[in-house]
Amino acid sequence: MSNLNYFIFFIIIFLLLYISIPFANLLNLLDKPSARKMHTGDIPMTGGIAIAIYLLILTKYFIFYELVEQIFIYSFLISIIGSLDDRFHFKASIKLIFQAIPVLLLIHESNIVLNDLGYYEYIGLVNLGKFNTIFTLLAIIFLINAVNYADGIDGNASLIAISSFILIFFLSNDAQIKNIVIFIIIAIAGFASFNLSLLRLPKIFLGDSGSMLIGFVLSFFLIFIHNNKIIEAAVLIWTINYFVFEFIATCIDRIISKKKIFSPGNDHFHFFLKQRIKSNFVIIFIIALLNILFALIGINIYKYFGSIFSIIFYVFLFIIFFYIRKKIST
Repeated sequence: MSNLNYFIFFIIIFLLLYISIPFANLLNLLDKPSARKMHTGDIPMTGGIAIAIYLLILTKYFIFYELVEQIFIYSFLISIIGSLDDRFHFKASIKLIFQAIPVLLLIHESNIVLNDLGYYEYIGLVNLGKFNTIFTLLAIIFLINAVNYADGIDGNASLIAISSFILIFFLSNDAQIKNIVIFIIIAIAGFASFNLSLLRLPKIFLGDSGSMLIGFVLSFFLIFIHNNKIIEAAVLIWTINYFVFEFIATCIDRIISKKKIFSPGNDHFHFFLKQRIKSNFVIIFIIALLNILFALIGINIYKYFGSIFSIIFYVFLFIIFFYIRKKIST
């Protein structure tokens, strides 16, 4: 793929983000300051819609794997659902039902499901059998909300997502996958430029439309890669280790504290770091670096000791993360 194409689509995402700002005011898709949200002024929550339109334009002008194009097309639907949530603030139960709709539609349309969880020494291939559809649905809803949990301070969710796609890029030997990843990174990086107000760009938030879209695309993309034997399952899970660790750790903490799991709060790792580190740039850099560092360790465990030890170490590293997180929070 020509570098000119990448540059053109970088310009396209910039234009889409700029154009989305007046629509945010028109549709009242604005994030207003509050006791929990310490930003200044009303910020447009249109990052997700801009990225969704960008992905639709991609499918119009380039030929990708058919399933990947379907993922991009249905991501527009979940971004719309996320925008409605940004506007009307659904209850958690209603939000989960709405999240499931585009997931089930895409599963039905493309038959893209997890049929197995990979091959492991001493165990063999872990088949999901008749539970493949429900497991796929739950796994995708899990990651959609895990990305949403990371979207608490400027640039955090987008930078972690970029780090995950970078890992996928270097782990894959498929030229088409690498090309798709570059286009996705361009979209998220373009948004991050606005979100972090680089070069004095107007600030834009992902909103639920954006965090849900990223989780949706990342989830199905990982399933597609696994199903096509491009990257082993025991390696793929390392590309999203931070999203997984933070989501599970937050849920465990809330269960212990008898809080609602899906209620908004400042009980996330990035907020704990913010109490000790003033710079948002430093915080998001540390977290993205953790995602990559943990992945490199886990991938090498897989390389030298096999898939079963990679999974065991995944659990062990989560326990360490949970312990450190708990220490920092207190």
